[in-house]
Amino acid sequence: MDLVLLAGGKSRRMKRNKLFLPFDQEETLMAYMLHRLTNYFQTICIVTNEEYRQRMQQMVNQSRYFSVSVVTDIITSCGPLVGIYTGLNSMPSSNAFFLAADQPFISLPLIRYMFTKIDRYDAVVPRNDKGFEPLFCIYTKQCIHPIKTMIDSEIYQVSKLFDRINTAEIQTEEIKRYDPGMQSFINVNTESDYRLLNPTFIP
Repeated sequence: MDLVLLAGGKSRRMKRNKLFLPFDQEETLMAYMLHRLTNYFQTICIVTNEEYRQRMQQMVNQSRYFSVSVVTDIITSCGPLVGIYTGLNSMPSSNAFFLAADQPFISLPLIRYMFTKIDRYDAVVPRNDKGFEPLFCIYTKQCIHPIKTMIDSEIYQVSKLFDRINTAEIQTEEIKRYDPGMQSFINVNTESDYRLLNPTFIP
């Protein structure tokens, strides 16, 4: 399995880059994610923006994670759809799991289950009561052309992709079989999220 970590967000609600804040005994949230994930994925590609690229690369170099690479968005300031497009063009395999880098409580059994569905589809995406979870999703290179068409048409909402491709939807009942608390979809978005979710936060 290959992984694309989407790490190009501006952290506007946090007002500072949450990925560089300490998290659960690790120096940064990104370091926490890499430490947890490198044992489960053959390669990891971090997609970020030019502002954060150098620091991300330094983090990877210092950690000696040789299976991790850093790339920057092919197109700037167009949101996660471009991050997905960049990752699809950068990854070595025909498919990969795409994850927002601020989701620290993912269920690896759920991800493995999703990979059992990918052979016949262009994407495998969870869908719960809130809708699609497009940043916890398997995409294949078959998505490159439809995404490029959307970008050219200035359509940047990721969920609009799923009507344009052959999509497998993982429903709530299936999700809860592998992630009963639905924790995989929890994001560290705000300062209060960070204080609440960081197990080692000290006020």
